[in-house]
Amino acid sequence: MSKEKTLMITIPPEQTEDTLKDALDNAEVERGVVIRSDIGKNLYKEFNRLKAIGYFPVGIIVEDGLNLEILFKRHPKQPKEARVVEIKTPAELKYKL
Repeated sequence: MSKEKTLMITIPPEQTEDTLKDALDNAEVERGVVIRSDIGKNLYKEFNRLKAIGYFPVGIIVEDGLNLEILFKRHPKQPKEARVVEIKTPAELKYKL
């Protein structure tokens, strides 16, 4: 039994409108459902914590459990002692969700 996962990535601000338009026009995507939740506040809090120690989040993989996997760029001068526990993705899973 595999878990359901969702991939969310950031895109450059100048591509936001075109990406949204493409999704709405060509992929049968709709928008307008808004939920009131602390998810956004908590996510930005975690992103800011990671940025402070040399990780720059560019996306997340959300699974139907408690884990969020962060896709990131690393600050080139991030000291090893600032790193959190990182898992190595096996080659056969590198591009799979």
